[in-house]
Amino acid sequence: MLSEEEKLKSIEKIKLLKEECKNIKQEFEKAKEQREMHFQKKESLKKEISTLIFKIRNVKGQNDSVSNTINQLKQQRDSYNKKVKELISKIKDLNTKKVSMLKGSLVNVRGIKEQIDDLEKSIEINAYKYDKEQKITEKIKKLKKLYNDNLGLVKLSDESRNISNEIDSSKKIADDFHKKLDETIKQSKGQGSEFMELSKKISLLKQEQEKEFEEFKKCKSECNNLFSKYKEKSNEISSINASISSDNLQKRNIEKDQQKKAISEKVKLVKEKLKKEKRLTTEDLIILQADESN
Repeated sequence: MLSEEEKLKSIEKIKLLKEECKNIKQEFEKAKEQREMHFQKKESLKKEISTLIFKIRNVKGQNDSVSNTINQLKQQRDSYNKKVKELISKIKDLNTKKVSMLKGSLVNVRGIKEQIDDLEKSIEINAYKYDKEQKITEKIKKLKKLYNDNLGLVKLSDESRNISNEIDSSKKIADDFHKKLDETIKQSKGQGSEFMELSKKISLLKQEQEKEFEEFKKCKSECNNLFSKYKEKSNEISSINASISSDNLQKRNIEKDQQKKAISEKVKLVKEKLKKEKRLTTEDLIILQADESN
């Protein structure tokens, strides 16, 4: 059994433990609040990162599309540049042939053709005498022979002119593709810059998210430790209360036993009085009634 001093110490211990539990509970609530705050921050950063990842995927898709466009424009530009080089080489060969054909000849082929056309037209318009018309006709024949003899030069000139026009057209197309290529490359640089900025931002946010997660884990661990302390103190209070209750019950049982023993002694004395036919008091009668009831 506990002595009064021990009992008082136990009660005082319970008071101290309850105060400790109160303080621990307050610390637990603070730690819990911090834990929730860091968790919410972590989740908020997670959503923000997810949004940026979706955005950077779109930018990457656009970059890939622009890269394909750049490659196509380069191929088209290079194709026309190659064509221009081939045509220039071809026109050089034609010019060489023309120079070779013109050596030793001062014939103006186009002038001859114009002469033929003018003479033929004059015959149609003017009513020449037979002799003069015959002379003009003879001249036309000679001019036509001279023209036919130099027709290769005309063809070379026409071919050279056509190729020259084709060179100009191909150059213009190549220049147009080059301009589009420059514009697309500038656009690509802007998108590349956006991609790098998004990548950097995602990296920084992930670092921040990791810090918040570490803080969350610390607070969670602190909450678990405080809960364990609180439970330990509560169990200690319950144990002391149980010990005091058990001691009180034991004392009550002893008191009951002592009371029963005292009553039993009194009943014995009253019965002795009856045997000796002594006069019973009111208290004696009450004792007998209580004994009969039991």
